[in-house]
Amino acid sequence: MAAAAQRMVQKGIQLRGVHGPALRAIQDGESPVVAVIPTGGGKSMLFMLPAWVEPGGTTVVVIPLLALRQDFQRRCQQLGISCVAWESRRPPDETSIVLVTPESAVTPDFHSFLNRLRLIQRLDRIIIDEYHIMLQEGTDFRPAMQRLGRLVAAHTQLVLLTATLPPRLEDRLFQCIQHAREDISMFQNTPTTRTNIQYRVWRPEVGHISRGPHAWLQMEAVEAFICEQIATATGQGGKVIIYANIISQVTAVAKQYSCKAYYSQGIDRPGVLQRFMDGISPVIAATSALDYAQESGRAGRDGQISRAIIIQPEGWDKPAAWMQEVPPADQQLVQQYLTAPCRRQVLDAYLDGVQRVGCAPGKAACDQCQPAKQQDKQQEPLASRPVARPGGVQGRQDQHKQQDEQADPPVAIPVGRKDGQVQQQNEPPVGPQSRQQDQQEHPPAGQVVGRQVERQVEQQI
Repeated sequence: MAAAAQRMVQKGIQLRGVHGPALRAIQDGESPVVAVIPTGGGKSMLFMLPAWVEPGGTTVVVIPLLALRQDFQRRCQQLGISCVAWESRRPPDETSIVLVTPESAVTPDFHSFLNRLRLIQRLDRIIIDEYHIMLQEGTDFRPAMQRLGRLVAAHTQLVLLTATLPPRLEDRLFQCIQHAREDISMFQNTPTTRTNIQYRVWRPEVGHISRGPHAWLQMEAVEAFICEQIATATGQGGKVIIYANIISQVTAVAKQYSCKAYYSQGIDRPGVLQRFMDGISPVIAATSALDYAQESGRAGRDGQISRAIIIQPEGWDKPAAWMQEVPPADQQLVQQYLTAPCRRQVLDAYLDGVQRVGCAPGKAACDQCQPAKQQDKQQEPLASRPVARPGGVQGRQDQHKQQDEQADPPVAIPVGRKDGQVQQQNEPPVGPQSRQQDQQEHPPAGQVVGRQVERQVEQQI
């Protein structure tokens, strides 16, 4: 398979970690196959390579995001793999890869299509990307994802892909796909978190300001801090995503920092995402809907030091009103991350079941494990510094030159993750959350404010 991979991409490539064993299991027809591969680790190779090697069959891929499907179609076209998006009026009977939404995948029309492929012996396998969403309880976001376990009835090879599978969710997975642990071919890279991510919690003093969704973001100190991260990141060829909890907050943030907004009902979502990935618009504000697209391009993929920063105003320790809908165990995980003596201690325990007392040698130290001098430098007040808005960064370069020259390499910052789930290295370890679009009155206690995604978003296979 390694030789086939090199021929497919026409350049040197190595199958690392679980790629080789997982590909062999898929090629041998084992089912179900579960592969847990970190962000940017090449999950898509597990279905693109088999489809390229054996073009006579059909691989069905369930993908949550429209923008991600369009990106897969483009990449398949570049590799000469026939790939189409599912349309009930024009079912594709002779295509190597069929991309389908979770909602369409559970409809009678699509099940009839699967049955037809089986009858003509063309259905090779069904791939479910981001399958961890199937395991979430108490959420109304993409409820169709929770019904995808029914695809087991298709009686074909089932392959599930994700970047994270916390140990506590494994039993739920086995129940969902109706198989015992010993019957599943599982492949997992550990650890889940990247060694080059610096985790940090910054707690600005906001006094008695309103706990509404916008007031604290407009404070001078917070604005200066975010603008500094944007200037540092974009000045080094990086990108920044400012996450927010609700749509009104996303649009307000986009206006405040002169960037594009990306959310589920936004106009030209694919265009906004593509311009971001191409580096044309290196800063965007987004809701958690973008998380799935960002599985192909998160901070730290280029191997450079990056930072994941949560901004939680000082004194906002109690969960906001909407957090009452979150299961108590998940609220506890949020608080553990915010107050832990080591950020990785909570992340690694949740994601991989690994117990530690601090950041291990060879891993970028979190703010709790950094030497006092370095922490003092990072906690330097920002309110007195000039505020350079993204649209006017060049005009203020002279004011920030010395400051930027001394800054750390690229920064990753999360703005109000509404779901709060730890999926990757940039997020606190919380479980499933309700993803209502704009009905919350208050932001969460653990307000996440932006994430710089790598120096250059790679289009890896």
